[in-house]
Amino acid sequence: MTDTLVRNEAAAASLFDGYAAPEGCYDEFVDADGQPRAQVQRFLEALGRNGRDRFTRGAGLTERLVRENGIAYGPPDAEHRPWQLDPLPLTLAADDWRRLSAGLAQRWRLLDAVARDVYGEQKLLANGWFPPELVFRDAQFLRPCVGTLPRDGRMLHLYAADVARSPDGRWWVVADRTNAASGLGFALENRIVSARVFPDLLETCHVERHAPFFIALKRTLAGLAPEGTDEPSVVLLTDDSHTANFFEDSFLARYLGYTLARFDDLTTRDGRVFLKTLEGLLPVDVLLRRPNGHACDPLELQSTSAARGLPGLVNAIRTGNVGVANPLGCGLFESPAWMAFLPVLCKRLLGEELKLPSVATWWCGGAKECKYVLDRIDRLTILPAFRHRGHDTAETRELNRLPKEELVERIKASPASYCGQEVVSRSSAPTWSETGIEPAYAALRVFAAATADDPVCLPGGLTRVSRRNVPLFVSLQRGERSKDAWVVSEKPVRRISLLPTSDPAKVVSRHVEPIPSRVAENFFWIGRNLARSEASARSLRTAIARLTEEGLGDGRSETPMLLRLLAEQGQIEPGYVITEMRGRLPDLAEHLSSTAFGTEQSGSVRSRIGAFVNSASAVRDRISADGWRILRQADLRFRAWGSTGLPELRDHIDSLLVNLIAFGGLVTESMTRTASRVLLDVGLRLERSLQIATPIQVFLEEKHPSSDQLDALLEIADSRMTYRWRFLGPPRTGPVLELLVRAPDNPRSVWSQLSRLRTAAADLPDEVDPGRLAFVRDSIGSLFDSLESLTPERFRKGTEDVRRFLARLEDDLPEVARELGHAYFAHAVPIYQPSEVRPR
Repeated sequence: MTDTLVRNEAAAASLFDGYAAPEGCYDEFVDADGQPRAQVQRFLEALGRNGRDRFTRGAGLTERLVRENGIAYGPPDAEHRPWQLDPLPLTLAADDWRRLSAGLAQRWRLLDAVARDVYGEQKLLANGWFPPELVFRDAQFLRPCVGTLPRDGRMLHLYAADVARSPDGRWWVVADRTNAASGLGFALENRIVSARVFPDLLETCHVERHAPFFIALKRTLAGLAPEGTDEPSVVLLTDDSHTANFFEDSFLARYLGYTLARFDDLTTRDGRVFLKTLEGLLPVDVLLRRPNGHACDPLELQSTSAARGLPGLVNAIRTGNVGVANPLGCGLFESPAWMAFLPVLCKRLLGEELKLPSVATWWCGGAKECKYVLDRIDRLTILPAFRHRGHDTAETRELNRLPKEELVERIKASPASYCGQEVVSRSSAPTWSETGIEPAYAALRVFAAATADDPVCLPGGLTRVSRRNVPLFVSLQRGERSKDAWVVSEKPVRRISLLPTSDPAKVVSRHVEPIPSRVAENFFWIGRNLARSEASARSLRTAIARLTEEGLGDGRSETPMLLRLLAEQGQIEPGYVITEMRGRLPDLAEHLSSTAFGTEQSGSVRSRIGAFVNSASAVRDRISADGWRILRQADLRFRAWGSTGLPELRDHIDSLLVNLIAFGGLVTESMTRTASRVLLDVGLRLERSLQIATPIQVFLEEKHPSSDQLDALLEIADSRMTYRWRFLGPPRTGPVLELLVRAPDNPRSVWSQLSRLRTAAADLPDEVDPGRLAFVRDSIGSLFDSLESLTPERFRKGTEDVRRFLARLEDDLPEVARELGHAYFAHAVPIYQPSEVRPR
């Protein structure tokens, strides 16, 4: 057995042959003699003999999981900041982590004590323990929040620190994050991907688990609810779906079981915060806050726009009707100027030396410190003394690019506005690449969650690595890769789940997740955009099929109609006339390919898919992992434009339609029939009715459509096989129209869509606006009655009755959609009066 372990370890170590740690820094993998560190030895033993092959496969699986899950630091439609997860973890020894977490806990106690004083009695300020400029010059100090301490007496419910390791192996804090620390969701996602790729390695290496941290965090948040609340309603407050951190906000909300909400999902009434839902206003007890504190209440706090924030939030906090983590104003302690005073404050408040010291920092507000910084300005990083979250990276980069003379003049003009900080040489760690193992420089963000006693620290944290030894503030924002951080324990780690343990004696209460109106609206548009995407794709595929069949495609009778349909759908320019392109098929092919991938046309396949994915991204926390993977595949396939010919474009569309059909099937078979699902179905059936009507109207512009034209119409409506099953011979106008409009047994017919739309409308919540809902149901019922009056004989007599019905359909259904929006999504439209609008 021992010989086998030695051989396996040697084989695994060969994976790292040629790895050389950079000079002048601490390496996380090998010691000064070039030998693997103790925790790395266990990793190598667990890795076994097939290390290189295993990591080659693991790297591919890791990349695929990250891509399919849509993990990105940035808006959902941004491709410039994809998340890259290195399959090689950063391993930390258990004793090393104990020292680091003990220092983090002490630092949390210190900053929490200072924050409680600044927003409480302000004795430290009165005694002169730190300069008043640190408080009153900082825009992050929110004066209206003084005296609004949370019910548990804590100010830092969630704290993070950016740390780096010096060449001697000691940890140093480069930045404190006390406002609304980012990165928890990414650290969690890193761990989930690692556990999927290397489950046995985490078990064999005794890697500490993340669940205890999140259990403690949930318990702490529940304790912030107003007194007497048995089952508190906790909402994770995010900015919106176009911010850089929306992915992790939605991921955390789903993992923790919280409702994800934006400011416009909330309102205040009589000093309480409420969530606007389809069923009405539901009280909110606790907010886990992600936006900046000063942007949270335009009534009492500084805000760049009255449209941002929740008016009345500060009053609700002041009256004790809602708990907020972290409390508003905690961003004050993220400013670098505080770091210069923490060692003295720690001795005075805690009677201890600072276990986890800050990187040497000098606030230029003192004459002696300012002179020190100016004398050594070439060897220091110059920082704004007061942090502006979201802008500090750019500000720091701009400062350090200035000519020396100009930078000196700026500091002399306003010394208290600047700090000097020692340049950090970070530790190195191996990273995986197809060509071999390469060194990179590591940055680590560690997290602590408050408890009744000492905080609980997340084992490991969030690791970013960069090929260049750039300053940490750059690496954390623009690092090339991330790593999962493993704390390797000396003994097996107990399995702990975030799911609560069952108590047979406890009665299980039913919990229905509240549905914010914005969420419902996005599901409504998911349905509509799904139908629009499918219609655009089917129409374009049908046109391509005719253009690529034997013979010159633009000479066929159906080609002009297909191009008119593409123009009607917004896929090509309305003025695009086939007679101008006769005999020039390559030009036509290039035009269709470019418009399909472009966003200039509102109805292009790319534009439709983009709208579909954006609607789904806004409710990312409510889309299943399988559903999201389908969406990502569809999105990525039509994101980049290349030199694609018509056959390749048709292949793209075939795959896209498979994705769209799969998503629709997943919704039908797997999505719980809540109000969100009902509204998705309403949007899908309403839009599909309109998308069936459009090609029929275009093709009926011909008085006597040919069988080829009718066959193309059947293909667009996904009813070709159904027609061949029901009728013998080539397509004829009457039977085709009856099949597409009136046939109850054709799932793609207008009859089927209106029937399912009527059923879905009957399931809509009645509580919000009964008058408008009655109008919606009556309008759909009236359309359905008119459709049923179209007997088979009327289809055989001619097309005029069908034209009139479809024209009415195209008038009435958009009105139905508007009234649904007023009833469920707007919250600002007066209650419907029956005299306003009457169904025809």
